[in-house]
Amino acid sequence: MQPGDLYRAFQEQVVALEEGGADALCIETMGSLAEALQAVRAAKDHTKLPVICTFTFDKKPRGFFTMMGATPEKVATELVAAGGRPRRLVLSGLDSLTSSERRTAQLAAAGLSNREIAQNLFITTRIVEGHLTHAYQKLAITSREQLPAALAPPDRGPAVPAPAPP
Repeated sequence: MQPGDLYRAFQEQVVALEEGGADALCIETMGSLAEALQAVRAAKDHTKLPVICTFTFDKKPRGFFTMMGATPEKVATELVAAGGRPRRLVLSGLDSLTSSERRTAQLAAAGLSNREIAQNLFITTRIVEGHLTHAYQKLAITSREQLPAALAPPDRGPAVPAPAPP
C-alpha cells in the first residue's frame, strides 16, 4: 500500500471516529513508523481530537528498537515532525529514578554497603556509586541517611484500620 493510500484510509477512520463522538484517538503500537506517521498526520490534519501514539520497544544487544528497527530517538523525532508533542520527562523526585537507581537506593537505605550492593546486583562498586549519585541528585538529598525518607511513598493520610472480626 502506498503512503497516500494509507493516509486516505486513516483519514476516513479518524473522521468517522470524531463524528461518532470519540473523545481522543489512540494509535497503538504500529508495526511501522511510516504507517504510524500517516495515521498521526491524518488525525492532526482532519480532526480536532487529541492524538496519543504509542510504540513498543524491545531490548536488543545494541539498544532498544521497534520490531521494524526504529530507535526511540528516531520515533520521537519523526512524531514531533508530524506535529506531535512528547510528554514531559520527570527530571526530579521519586518517579524520576531509573529502575537501577531505585533498586540501588533501596538497598543502600536498607543498610547495605556499596560493596554488598554491587555483589547483590552483580555490578561494580563504581556503578553503585554512579546510581547513588544520580539518585541523590534526583531526590535532592545529600546523604545516605536521607534515603529511607526520600524513598517513602508520599503520605496519603492516616490509614483506616480494618474492622475487627466478630
